[in-house]
Amino acid sequence: MVVDRGVGEIDPRAVTEHLIAFAMENPELGRAWLFELLRSNRPASDPFWKLYKSKFDKFARSELAQPGIDTESHSVLILVGAFLWPVWARAHAHSPKQRQKMAKRYSDEVLRSACMARCARSGSSNSTQSWPVQNNSPGWKVSAVTLP
Repeated sequence: MVVDRGVGEIDPRAVTEHLIAFAMENPELGRAWLFELLRSNRPASDPFWKLYKSKFDKFARSELAQPGIDTESHSVLILVGAFLWPVWARAHAHSPKQRQKMAKRYSDEVLRSACMARCARSGSSNSTQSWPVQNNSPGWKVSAVTLP
């Protein structure tokens, strides 16, 4: 059952972590979904794709989002990566704990990348910004590059 909550009620970190956890626990479903999309003449008509993209479209129209997000490109990047990452992770992680760590790495990187794009644009054109990122190295910082 899909519950339609307001955009302000949704925690992007929780959504991303839930998607990655689901994909890590069900890699065969991700592979099947990707295969169906690849062989389809109309991938945009896929029900899961339409649901995910419509939710992201709603977020992009809210005051919480940076203006000008290409929701189609962003949705493709997130979903393809989310369902391809478990294939990669399972080739390198042999225990459930290792796979859990790799899922956390991926969700942190997705969020860091999204935050970097948003935060970099919020400063002046001459400035960069840094913020702590939850990563393997405590206190690690990413310096954002101002985007055109």
